[in-house]
Amino acid sequence: MNNPYQTTIVICHDGERLPILIDFRSKIPLRLPNLWLLLSRRIKNQASTLEREARTIGYFHWWADKHGVDLEQRFKSGNGLIAEEINPSLYDWLRKDFTSGRSIKKIAVAPITHRSRLETIRDYVLWHMDQTLSSIDIHDNKFDRIVAKRELISRQFNKDMPSVRMNRRIGLEVEQRHKFLQIIRPDSKDNPWDESVRYRNYILCLTYLMLGLRRAEALKIYLNDLNLNGARPTLAVKRKPDDVNDPRKQEPRVKTLGRIIPLSQDIAKLFHDYIIEHRSKIPNAKKSPFLFLASNTGNPLSLMAVNNIFYQIIKKHSEFESVLTPHILRHSYNDLLSEIADEQRVSEYDAIEIRNYLCGWSRFSDQGENYRQRYIKQRATELSISHQSKIFSFMTENGSS
Repeated sequence: MNNPYQTTIVICHDGERLPILIDFRSKIPLRLPNLWLLLSRRIKNQASTLEREARTIGYFHWWADKHGVDLEQRFKSGNGLIAEEINPSLYDWLRKDFTSGRSIKKIAVAPITHRSRLETIRDYVLWHMDQTLSSIDIHDNKFDRIVAKRELISRQFNKDMPSVRMNRRIGLEVEQRHKFLQIIRPDSKDNPWDESVRYRNYILCLTYLMLGLRRAEALKIYLNDLNLNGARPTLAVKRKPDDVNDPRKQEPRVKTLGRIIPLSQDIAKLFHDYIIEHRSKIPNAKKSPFLFLASNTGNPLSLMAVNNIFYQIIKKHSEFESVLTPHILRHSYNDLLSEIADEQRVSEYDAIEIRNYLCGWSRFSDQGENYRQRYIKQRATELSISHQSKIFSFMTENGSS
């Protein structure tokens, strides 16, 4: 049996993207999941998060169908779930990979995905039990029984939550970085892209590596965000949530603070040449305010299209397997910032403030430490070797070795 519960994105008149869970068989929205999404999750989460949570709740309802569990009756009665349903039944179900169409693959998902699914379903179950509690008089004996059952379910989910070891991502090695820059040149014989999109992809990749933008941030650039005239060209990164000009159902989101990024004359010229000589030839380009467009339609470039751009590099150059993404380039950008800061003897305090501004973090954020692990590892190696060499030198001079 295929998964009967699917998500669809509704674009509201004000531009808001609203994920809805529907029963694929009847095409009717599901009441319980969509109540939770609208009343509990919508205010504090972005559309991409809501969509992921809607999918997870769809997996939960699919599990309930397979095991004859009437979730509405369970919530209304305050009985929720029993321990054996949470683990092993639901626990094992959520380890499955559901990404192959609507069928179940037997491969287990990553622990972080498994944990995220369990947390989502825990919150979903507890919220519906809270709704039941809110409808019962506090002096009713049933109220205390449901409170106790709610606490038991919460402990059961939390007790069996898989532990997740967070691996810090690091930027490209220097040799990989140089190879990447050589590959993406439009005239490179190693370039994997079609001639019609080479220059666009070249500028997009440079935007990630040279300006440190997130994947979505580059896709939200308007033409008028670029100031390419004068001695000090700039790029304005702006937050544009629920953008009425954005036709993409999966709208890219600027998660960080808005900022003005200074541009060198060299990259400003590349932007200018792309706009005048390449973007202008794309069908319907004049109708779109966005910088990066699909070459055949003139629609703004999608998140999946960016993934495909990087996939094509990896497909032709296998050495970039598992080490090349737009976000890895953001880490590489921070490595380069650290190198330049050292070369120019910028103080540690100033370097942190500069990095936080350029990356769109708050002034006192410690996010920068997560984005310069390659550089920290390199400097740690250099200092450790120097330290060891100094001791051996002392030992040699004093006849101790």
